[in-house]
Amino acid sequence: MTEPCSLCNKETKVYLQPNGADGLMFDCSTCGRYKISRSARGCISVWPPELIPRLRIAARRASDNENPVTILTSNYEELARSVPELAVQEKIDLLLAQYVKYSRFPGDVFKIENGESVYPLCGAANVQEWAYYHKALTDRGLLTASIKGEHWLTPAGWERIEKIKAGTVATKICFVAMSFHPDLSSAYNEGIYPALKEQKFEPLRIDRKEHNNRIDDEIVAGIRQCRFMVADFTGQRGGVYFEAGFAEGLGRQVIRCCRSGENGGLHFDVNHYNFIFWDSPQDLKEKLKNRIAATVVG
Repeated sequence: MTEPCSLCNKETKVYLQPNGADGLMFDCSTCGRYKISRSARGCISVWPPELIPRLRIAARRASDNENPVTILTSNYEELARSVPELAVQEKIDLLLAQYVKYSRFPGDVFKIENGESVYPLCGAANVQEWAYYHKALTDRGLLTASIKGEHWLTPAGWERIEKIKAGTVATKICFVAMSFHPDLSSAYNEGIYPALKEQKFEPLRIDRKEHNNRIDDEIVAGIRQCRFMVADFTGQRGGVYFEAGFAEGLGRQVIRCCRSGENGGLHFDVNHYNFIFWDSPQDLKEKLKNRIAATVVG
């Protein structure tokens, strides 16, 4: 059956949850696959309207990484906050990076019929905003478009991508690597997030399934895009070790944190670093603010 998508109102496929579970699964070409509870569907019309575009972006990114989100009345604000506020240039760069995924090789031609299936992936709130960034790419000579809807990246476009990968493009994004256990929600919401915002950086936190011997493509893209990383090792999540090591391999600075009392469980190959050990979210916030101010060039 079909119903209007809860996030973009486009008519889309919808499925009942198995075994009579609460809520529905939507499969939208714009917002991707996501689950939403019945109570959330009933309340979404009164949620702050500025959060809905962020929920679209969060749902689409998670869907593309085969880890659909479940939107609840208890988590919708946290999901929306997981999407950073990006500058115009950062959105243009994200769109260019998305077009690279459509290109099998330099000179390859790909088609874009409209921006409906693309705009959440570059952080745009709607098709009109996507069209603005798309035109910016063509105006700057980074993308060529034909009247048939065919597109290809120019040599300048590929050069721009290489600069982004090398980290030579200035950004205010900080990648946050941490366990996403509910017990640590306050550490992020009341500690890491406000510390970064008060220092004028944008947190980028990606919550998705664990990976085996391979860093998820979106995590790789986020780490490459960031200025630096905050890695909280509380809970000893294996992915945090992987992501921190990858970030350092790309030349990104890593600020390491861990809840007091867990330092004995840190792996031997990281326990020599200058960790921030914190006792409470407020303690983490203040210590992290001071470390950023002292070590990260704004």
